[in-house]
Amino acid sequence: MAVSMHIVVALFITILSFIPKACLAANKMNAIDQCWRLNPNWRRSRQQLATCSVGFAGKMTNNVGKDVTLYKVTDPSDDPVNPKQGTLRYGATMIKGKVWITFKRNMNIKLEKPLLISSYTAIDGRGVDVSIEGVGCLVVYKATDVIIHSLKIHHCKSQGPSSVMGPDGKLMTLGQMDGDAIRLVTATKVWIDHNTLYSCQDGLLDVTRGSTFVTVSNNWFRDQDKVMLLGHDDGFLRDKDMKVTVAFNHFGPNCNQRMPRVRHGYAHVANNLYQGWEQYAIGGSMNPSIKSESNYFIAPVESGKKEVTWRNNAQSKPWNFYSVGDLFTNGASFVQTGRRGMAKPNYNKEQSFNVGDAKFVRSLTASSVMYPLRKGYAKPSRLLSATELKVCTETPQEKFPTSIRKSQSLFKVKLRTSNVYGSSLSDPNAGILLCLIDTNGDSILHRIPVILESNSADSMDMFERDTLHFQRGSVDEFTFEGQSIGRIESLWVSVESGQWRLDGVSLTVINASRPSLEENDGQEIQYSGFQYEFETDDVLLGEGSDMAMVELRPCLVSELSGIDPSTLWSKSPSLSTLQLDGRISNEESMKEYANLKLSLLSYDAMLIFVGTTIANFSAGENTAFAFFIGGIGGFLYLLLLQRSVDGLPASSIPSNASGINSLFQGIKSPILSLALAVGFAFLAVKYSSGDNLSVLTPKDLLAGMLGFLVCKVAVVLAAFKPMKLGFEEKE
Repeated sequence: MAVSMHIVVALFITILSFIPKACLAANKMNAIDQCWRLNPNWRRSRQQLATCSVGFAGKMTNNVGKDVTLYKVTDPSDDPVNPKQGTLRYGATMIKGKVWITFKRNMNIKLEKPLLISSYTAIDGRGVDVSIEGVGCLVVYKATDVIIHSLKIHHCKSQGPSSVMGPDGKLMTLGQMDGDAIRLVTATKVWIDHNTLYSCQDGLLDVTRGSTFVTVSNNWFRDQDKVMLLGHDDGFLRDKDMKVTVAFNHFGPNCNQRMPRVRHGYAHVANNLYQGWEQYAIGGSMNPSIKSESNYFIAPVESGKKEVTWRNNAQSKPWNFYSVGDLFTNGASFVQTGRRGMAKPNYNKEQSFNVGDAKFVRSLTASSVMYPLRKGYAKPSRLLSATELKVCTETPQEKFPTSIRKSQSLFKVKLRTSNVYGSSLSDPNAGILLCLIDTNGDSILHRIPVILESNSADSMDMFERDTLHFQRGSVDEFTFEGQSIGRIESLWVSVESGQWRLDGVSLTVINASRPSLEENDGQEIQYSGFQYEFETDDVLLGEGSDMAMVELRPCLVSELSGIDPSTLWSKSPSLSTLQLDGRISNEESMKEYANLKLSLLSYDAMLIFVGTTIANFSAGENTAFAFFIGGIGGFLYLLLLQRSVDGLPASSIPSNASGINSLFQGIKSPILSLALAVGFAFLAVKYSSGDNLSVLTPKDLLAGMLGFLVCKVAVVLAAFKPMKLGFEEKE
């Protein structure tokens, strides 16, 4: 009897083992963000960050402890030779030992000369907006255990030989500096995370002259020709020992090459998003080893450069360029060479991390292009006028106003309501308030009512064209005209009354540039603008929430230009729309049930094992076995119900359930499920009575019935407290 129980339990566990690993992932954050961003009190425990680093830098625990000096930057000025207390240069050079540097407020620091950073220094810009520009920018020279976090570094210029204050308060003479945002020279154990780097004279990041054990993560590299160089030059052989991890970064737009370029050493390039390139994305010389793992490569549309890699063909040594799990779009390709075994990172326990599936890279890299975690809101100073808002149902070219003036702009906004039950705007008489704020403080305010006339070309009755907006799972799109404003800094979203759950926002702004009367001969109207994507995740607003308004910052900005406005309009973010009328139909209930597949079956499996164990100790093996068989029957019943869900048209199943559906494709007909049920029933009858078949006792039948009812309990648990078993990919 006991042996048979073990056989059946082993079979059940084997069935569960076929659940895809990707569906069992923790959540859609990468390993670094999970470590500290989920902590609402991270400001009070800033040094927790040191335990969050992964890759070759390992944990940065040498930067924390009782002997660390907490230093706050209060002065944005800079004196390269005699640093003043309160400035960034003073904290990075004059304080001996461990120092953790933070900033009192938003700052724009203009460096007069390159800033050298001492060993055991952490520059932590979280919570404020710190911008650094000027000459040479940041240099880590012969230093170890350095953290550079949450800074915006840009427009760095070259510098001739000069004297500056160096580590430990010693004056140093520097040679020629090329104008990089961050330069590592003979540095070890350096973590560069959550920075925004762009528009520098030479490159954005150089790791040179024997620097090693470096992790570059969650950074946004954009608007640059030469992005990242790993290795000094072809003749510097000490760079053979260089080990660098490049993970969770966002490259682009407007990046040309070197993402990275590697000389001599080894680079593990994982879970990065490549938003196009001009020459190549990943290159190298002098026989480097590169493992490209689960990256998302979006090849440029217009350029013929579709190949990801570049090699110095003048060198005859074999290359170890290895791609595993990468995702390629727009015709991107990756030529692999060398031996696969030579491209393993061989991390130790402190360095290793889980690399996500490439299809989740947009979510894994989302925090790299977000604005810093700010303390204050944007400050609107002037309210501009706007026309009446219209519902956007189609976008033919004739819909674009040809009379739009130079001082006017055309706006299109998409608001996505969460698909979670109860997300609809509960008050039909209420509305959503939107406030667009640009970097100059100019703003446009608009109210969107729940019930708004649809902008349809059909001559139908007015009442029939009224549409109910902001319902569960819907994507509502609106257009309006208004005065031209600058680049959008933030978007305020609030609810008048009731409650509403917001899941995503996108905005497209189109401007028209008309030629003057003298220039009008044969010249066409030029259109330009910006496309903004705002990252949010099921934000509950209004009643039942502690927020009536949320401020969103752009997580991705793309520049648009051309003479055909309909083409620019079509480049706006495409959010899949799920039309709902506020009532939950049977088919919609089945779709919501499909989203709970793994959570439901996992609850059922746990309850079956717990119930079987309790029955075994309290009522004996026969009763426990009967309970287990009843539970198996309930499990098969759920599988049959799942088959009904899988039978729905593919377009009606939510996208985030598509990865789970493959688990259930083996059960093609109820006959197979019925055969499994009969087989388990036969085992129950056989092993509960020895070698002769016999009917189960009433006690055992009651236990089997209770085991079957466990599946009903699992349904209730999954509905009210679903498990976080998988990623939900952002469309």
